[in-house]
Amino acid sequence: MRPAEPAQTATQIGFIVSLAGAEAARGALPEDRVVALKWPNDVLVSGRKVAGILLESQSSAPGRLDWLVAGFGLNVASHPDTVEYPASDLRTEGASTTARSMLEAYLESFARWRAHWRSEGFAPVRAAWTGLAVGLGRDIKVRLTDETLEGRFRALDNNGGLVLELADGSLRVITSGQVFAIG
Repeated sequence: MRPAEPAQTATQIGFIVSLAGAEAARGALPEDRVVALKWPNDVLVSGRKVAGILLESQSSAPGRLDWLVAGFGLNVASHPDTVEYPASDLRTEGASTTARSMLEAYLESFARWRAHWRSEGFAPVRAAWTGLAVGLGRDIKVRLTDETLEGRFRALDNNGGLVLELADGSLRVITSGQVFAIG
């Protein structure tokens, strides 16, 4: 994509990507399966990771993106067994679907959420995403590059940062990291 957005705003696309993936997965699964989102970008089914994203971008001017690539991987028919966070795939979770039908469902949902984001901003995306967020209001661990933090997942800020309440009551906004322990 070549978003005509400031770099900070364009990163919100990651939430659109994961929300679209969650919707696509939910549409293929039996009703009893719980689809959730783990900050910042993993799709979970019944507590196991079935999808994740990777964002890559380039900026030649401060604060503006030249391009943004959003890679989205969805485990449709198989999943790795030796990973740090438990994984699964849609077929194991009861879906009878194909990669093609999942791609079509994902692209439809992505286009709808992206248009919604462009016309109304991040607020509706944020509300939908937090409605599926695992760990919201609970104690979590967040692994950063050089430290691991523990605290309560309070909210997503207006740009998608994880608002973490630390033991001393202070708030810290996390913009990059991995959530591992969810209490």
